[in-house]
Amino acid sequence: MANGDFAQLFQTCVTRESTEYVVARDAIIALGAAVRPQLQAKLEAADWREQLVAQIVIGWLDNRQLFEQVTSMVQGFPSPRSLTLPISTTFSPGDRTRGLRELGTVIVPRLLEMLIKSKETFDVAEIQTIGQTLNALRDPRSVMPLNDLVGSRTSEPARIFALGTLGTMKDPRTFQTVQSVLANQQNSSDVRAAAAVAFGMFEDRRATPVLLALLRDTTEDEAIRRHAVRGLGLVGDASASEALAGLLRGQQPEQMALTLVQALGRLGGPIAIAALEETGRSHADQGVRQAADGARRTLA
Repeated sequence: MANGDFAQLFQTCVTRESTEYVVARDAIIALGAAVRPQLQAKLEAADWREQLVAQIVIGWLDNRQLFEQVTSMVQGFPSPRSLTLPISTTFSPGDRTRGLRELGTVIVPRLLEMLIKSKETFDVAEIQTIGQTLNALRDPRSVMPLNDLVGSRTSEPARIFALGTLGTMKDPRTFQTVQSVLANQQNSSDVRAAAAVAFGMFEDRRATPVLLALLRDTTEDEAIRRHAVRGLGLVGDASASEALAGLLRGQQPEQMALTLVQALGRLGGPIAIAALEETGRSHADQGVRQAADGARRTLA
């Protein structure tokens, strides 16, 4: 095949998804060793999209059986080492993730392919499995594909799990993307809530004023405000303690109060301890009182 034909097929893989992508990918794979030099060169491309496609195709050439096994395991079917099926006939996302983690980072291109390029994931359990596995493996090759995914209008569950992985990995290149997802009110409450938590996971103090402003905006969805509190606890910036303590003293509803208790328990310091002590004595809800007392004792 001429270099021009390879270039056209490869460009289709880079720019297209679903069926168009799969057809072009399979045409390159069918060429086998003849295209390996061109694929190896693409591993050093400036565009991460070209790097990813090259990693995927080389993976299919070198590890076809393993890549096919990944497909089966993501779908919840047993690996060759499994002797019995669960009663439901498919494994839970947690069990799938544990099995996939054992295969190591060699499967990362295949997982990204299923999620972003070939679009082979159809239900939340499969998306959850891929998201949890990428989160556990923490391979740097996941960063830019997931960064692109969270800013897109693709599957909402996929974006939510991708946000969690970006927060876990704390790559500074993705900080602004997560902030933009959080600020965009066209995104659903679930996506923005996940972004609020992921934003806090970076442990970057630039997130503090953003999350505080979100928390103070009473026109915002309650779940988003509550997740902003979680994010503040994760940032670990003690300057947020006074605002959180003031809210907690205001006899918040149970869910918000418990989230505030958890965040103050993470932040610590005199302001947090005083607020937790007062809440442990005076909050109307017994569960909140117990949680506040437990958090205070842990800090003490």
